[in-house]
Amino acid sequence: MEIGAIILARKLSESEIWINKPAWWLKVWIFILMRVNHKEGKVFERGSNFFSYKMIYDDCFIEDEGIKKTAIDGLIRWLKLTTQITTRKTTRGFIITVCNYATYQDFDTYRNDTRNDMRNETETKPKRNRNDTINNNENNDNNENKIITGEIELKKIPSWLESRALEVFGNVPLGNLRDWIENYEESWIKEALNKTEAANVKSVNYTTKILQDWALNGKEDKQKPEPAKQGSDKYADRD
Repeated sequence: MEIGAIILARKLSESEIWINKPAWWLKVWIFILMRVNHKEGKVFERGSNFFSYKMIYDDCFIEDEGIKKTAIDGLIRWLKLTTQITTRKTTRGFIITVCNYATYQDFDTYRNDTRNDMRNETETKPKRNRNDTINNNENNDNNENKIITGEIELKKIPSWLESRALEVFGNVPLGNLRDWIENYEESWIKEALNKTEAANVKSVNYTTKILQDWALNGKEDKQKPEPAKQGSDKYADRD
């Protein structure tokens, strides 16, 4: 990895990934920030670089923490859903581009924030009935700050999911339910809960692994097991 430094805003400690996510998620997120290009390159633009699950798994020593390689998929999906990164698949892995990288890797961004905070304390705030331009600008600034720091509006957990979780697990694991709502389709969640209940396993991790497996390997294949082959036909489809 190239020698150098990156900027980490103090607001990171107020973000969703810091407060509510597993510690290794933050570790991988910082690894991504450190590895993407800090300037325009011949192959990758500023804020982008090539990654693979094996690279993340090995370089972040996730195996030492007892984390399986497939678990990385959940983190990548969450970073995409919260518009912190975009990804593009390649033959050997995928290219990650960090959203708004140029903005929050610029010292002037934070200098300006400090100056604006000081001005706001001394200047008169705009009246509510002034033109909509001021209000729109304030909203845009707030939304941009939420994206930069990873602070997003948490999706509300629907009542049907709380009730179903209570039936299957005997409790309502809010953190897991929120992750499912943010990362997976409603039909997937319902089916995964049905499978968990049918297996008579009261484990939230069991349901999560079902969802992660579908996301990683494709759900359709899981629904269509190959029929048992008999006689000489059992070798027909082998390479």
